[in-house]
Amino acid sequence: MNSKTITPKKIERINAINLGIILCSALVAVYLPFELFLFSYVVIGPLHYLTEISWLSDRNFFSKSRYDWYWLLAPVIPVVILNYYPTPTVRIIADSFLIGVVFGSFASAVTPKYIHRAILILAGIATSALLLYFEIKQPLVLAVILLPTLIHVYGFTGIFMIVGLRRTPTLFGTLSVLAYFSAPFVLLYLVKTPASYVINPELGEAALPFTSLLTMLGPIINVPVDLAGVYAFTSLLAFAYTYHYLNWFSKAEVIKWHKIPKKRLLVIAIVYSLCLTLYFVDVRLGFVAFLALGLAHVMLELPLNVLSFLELTRIRRSNPISS
Repeated sequence: MNSKTITPKKIERINAINLGIILCSALVAVYLPFELFLFSYVVIGPLHYLTEISWLSDRNFFSKSRYDWYWLLAPVIPVVILNYYPTPTVRIIADSFLIGVVFGSFASAVTPKYIHRAILILAGIATSALLLYFEIKQPLVLAVILLPTLIHVYGFTGIFMIVGLRRTPTLFGTLSVLAYFSAPFVLLYLVKTPASYVINPELGEAALPFTSLLTMLGPIINVPVDLAGVYAFTSLLAFAYTYHYLNWFSKAEVIKWHKIPKKRLLVIAIVYSLCLTLYFVDVRLGFVAFLALGLAHVMLELPLNVLSFLELTRIRRSNPISS
């Protein structure tokens, strides 16, 4: 946010809207978990990815070098290949690329020197290789799977909210942060999807790549891997993804992401239409398109995530993120 171009009153109005979005998203997620999740992921998600990539590109992806976006996108291809050929070799390559780029993004955000990027990228690849060599696979698998999913859509969204609240403390901003961080506990442990809810088999199959996360996370977050647990976990996914997307659109007036050149807007509209068409013609092919586009936006946002995290750890308030 750039408080120089928007008044605290407007920020408070946007925070009030976001609080409403949080509450509505959580409520719908309880009663229609699969429907809300897939609608958000399929319909709203690609539009968010494309418009954010456009906004990031105008700001050089918050990187210290104009060419960093090339290697930030490096994990996308092996991850897409892994979706079709889930062999151990492809998985090792995909995991190593992803962890390496995550490490390198720290240098990308703070220094223009490529030697620092190279060192951190190699350190990330070495870390991944060591974990695999000593068969310490669970932390690596969790990191690789959660980074583009819950860590990005829920964790980094929460960091952005806290950073914004530190810059401009407001009543609705505080309430939004409290509601946001309370939602997972409420959805997982307190409120249950009605017993009358029956999942559409096609929706359940379409959401399987995400709901299968419960198999790994269930024992960690103390959620049973049964029908009730699947409903609760899907409610959390539906809430996290829906608010992540809608929060982006609610910030248009603040960060000015909607100021897109007409030619680029046309490209965005064409790519968005193609993604939707692919999904409704062939669900698997459409999912791969969403996976590639979503992962691209996650990786390109990493330098901004680093800057926001660094700002969050500072005692004094600063403003590295400008529109």
